[in-house]
Amino acid sequence: MNETKIYKTSKVVQTKEELLDMYIKYSLKLGKGEYGASELDLINSDFPYGPGVLSLRFGNINNLRKQAGFKLRKPGIYKYTKTELKNILYKKYKEKGRRLTQKEVKKEDMPTTNTFLRHFQTTKMTEVWDEVLKNKKS
Repeated sequence: MNETKIYKTSKVVQTKEELLDMYIKYSLKLGKGEYGASELDLINSDFPYGPGVLSLRFGNINNLRKQAGFKLRKPGIYKYTKTELKNILYKKYKEKGRRLTQKEVKKEDMPTTNTFLRHFQTTKMTEVWDEVLKNKKS
Protein backbone atom coordinates (compact mmCIF):
# COMPACT_ATOMS: atom_id res chain seq x y z
CA MET A 1 0.00 0.00 0.00
CA ASN A 2 2.48 2.79 -0.71
CA GLU A 3 1.50 4.93 2.27
CA THR A 4 3.88 7.49 3.70
CA LYS A 5 3.80 8.98 7.14
CA ILE A 6 3.04 12.66 7.28
CA TYR A 7 4.72 14.48 10.14
CA LYS A 8 3.15 17.66 11.40
CA THR A 9 5.80 20.12 12.49
CA SER A 10 4.99 23.33 14.26
CA LYS A 11 6.95 26.03 15.98
CA VAL A 12 5.90 26.54 19.58
CA VAL A 13 5.58 30.24 20.29
CA GLN A 14 3.84 29.98 23.68
CA THR A 15 5.61 29.95 27.02
CA LYS A 16 5.30 26.94 29.34
CA GLU A 17 2.71 28.83 31.38
CA GLU A 18 0.64 29.58 28.27
CA LEU A 19 0.86 25.93 27.14
CA LEU A 20 -0.23 24.84 30.61
CA ASP A 21 -3.22 27.19 30.48
CA MET A 22 -4.12 25.95 26.98
CA TYR A 23 -3.95 22.33 28.18
CA ILE A 24 -6.16 23.02 31.21
CA LYS A 25 -8.79 24.80 29.08
CA TYR A 26 -8.71 22.04 26.46
CA SER A 27 -9.04 19.31 29.12
CA LEU A 28 -12.03 21.06 30.66
CA LYS A 29 -13.57 21.53 27.20
CA LEU A 30 -13.35 17.74 26.70
CA GLY A 31 -14.91 17.11 30.11
CA LYS A 32 -11.66 15.68 31.48
CA GLY A 33 -11.55 17.81 34.63
CA GLU A 34 -10.28 15.03 36.89
CA TYR A 35 -7.27 13.59 35.00
CA GLY A 36 -6.80 16.04 32.14
CA ALA A 37 -6.62 15.23 28.44
CA SER A 38 -4.70 12.06 27.59
CA GLU A 39 -2.13 11.64 24.84
CA LEU A 40 -4.81 10.00 22.69
CA ASP A 41 -7.08 12.99 23.25
CA LEU A 42 -4.33 15.27 21.91
CA ILE A 43 -3.57 13.18 18.82
CA ASN A 44 -5.60 14.21 15.78
CA SER A 45 -7.50 16.81 17.78
CA ASP A 46 -8.00 20.53 17.37
CA PHE A 47 -5.34 21.15 20.03
CA PRO A 48 -2.54 23.02 18.23
CA TYR A 49 0.27 20.71 19.44
CA GLY A 50 0.68 16.98 19.74
CA PRO A 51 1.56 15.11 22.91
CA GLY A 52 5.23 14.97 21.89
CA VAL A 53 5.58 18.74 22.13
CA LEU A 54 3.98 18.79 25.57
CA SER A 55 6.11 15.85 26.72
CA LEU A 56 9.28 17.65 25.72
CA ARG A 57 8.24 20.88 27.41
CA PHE A 58 7.00 19.28 30.64
CA GLY A 59 9.05 16.08 30.81
CA ASN A 60 6.05 13.83 30.26
CA ILE A 61 2.26 13.95 30.30
CA ASN A 62 2.13 13.08 34.02
CA ASN A 63 4.32 16.10 34.87
CA LEU A 64 2.00 18.22 32.76
CA ARG A 65 -1.03 16.83 34.59
CA LYS A 66 0.63 17.44 37.97
CA GLN A 67 1.49 21.06 37.09
CA ALA A 68 -2.04 21.59 35.78
CA GLY A 69 -3.51 20.34 39.07
CA PHE A 70 -5.05 17.16 37.66
CA LYS A 71 -4.83 13.71 39.24
CA LEU A 72 -2.31 11.19 37.91
CA ARG A 73 -3.57 7.91 36.49
CA LYS A 74 -0.40 5.95 37.22
CA PRO A 75 3.14 7.00 38.02
CA GLY A 76 5.73 6.68 35.28
CA ILE A 77 8.56 4.19 35.50
CA TYR A 78 11.77 5.51 34.00
CA LYS A 79 14.93 3.74 32.98
CA TYR A 80 17.15 6.72 33.87
CA THR A 81 17.15 9.52 36.40
CA LYS A 82 18.18 13.03 35.47
CA THR A 83 21.35 12.63 37.55
CA GLU A 84 22.28 9.43 35.69
CA LEU A 85 21.76 11.20 32.36
CA LYS A 86 23.95 14.11 33.49
CA ASN A 87 26.69 11.65 34.46
CA ILE A 88 26.46 9.84 31.11
CA LEU A 89 26.87 13.08 29.17
CA TYR A 90 29.61 14.41 31.44
CA LYS A 91 31.59 11.17 31.09
CA LYS A 92 31.36 11.44 27.28
CA TYR A 93 32.35 15.11 27.50
CA LYS A 94 35.50 14.23 29.45
CA GLU A 95 36.24 11.34 27.08
CA LYS A 96 35.94 13.44 23.90
CA GLY A 97 37.06 16.76 25.38
CA ARG A 98 33.99 18.51 23.97
CA ARG A 99 30.21 18.39 23.69
CA LEU A 100 28.86 15.65 21.45
CA THR A 101 26.64 16.54 18.53
CA GLN A 102 23.17 15.03 18.27
CA LYS A 103 24.43 12.70 15.53
CA GLU A 104 27.23 11.51 17.80
CA VAL A 105 24.78 10.91 20.66
CA LYS A 106 22.74 8.72 18.30
CA LYS A 107 25.82 6.73 17.26
CA GLU A 108 27.16 6.21 20.80
CA ASP A 109 25.76 3.57 23.11
CA MET A 110 23.67 6.13 24.99
CA PRO A 111 20.03 7.02 25.60
CA THR A 112 18.29 8.84 22.76
CA THR A 113 18.32 12.61 22.45
CA ASN A 114 14.58 12.59 23.16
CA THR A 115 15.29 10.93 26.52
CA PHE A 116 17.65 13.76 27.42
CA LEU A 117 15.24 16.42 26.18
CA ARG A 118 12.30 14.98 28.15
CA HIS A 119 14.23 14.64 31.42
CA PHE A 120 15.67 18.15 31.12
CA GLN A 121 12.29 19.53 29.97
CA THR A 122 13.62 21.40 26.96
CA THR A 123 13.63 21.19 23.20
CA LYS A 124 17.31 22.08 22.75
CA MET A 125 20.33 19.85 23.39
CA THR A 126 22.44 22.98 23.97
CA GLU A 127 20.36 23.70 27.08
CA VAL A 128 20.92 20.11 28.26
CA TRP A 129 24.68 20.49 27.78
CA ASP A 130 24.65 23.89 29.55
CA GLU A 131 23.02 22.30 32.60
CA VAL A 132 25.35 19.27 32.54
CA LEU A 133 28.47 21.41 32.38
CA LYS A 134 27.33 24.10 34.82
CA ASN A 135 29.68 24.08 37.85
CA LYS A 136 31.69 21.15 36.39
CA LYS A 137 34.11 22.92 34.04
CA SER A 138 37.60 23.12 35.42
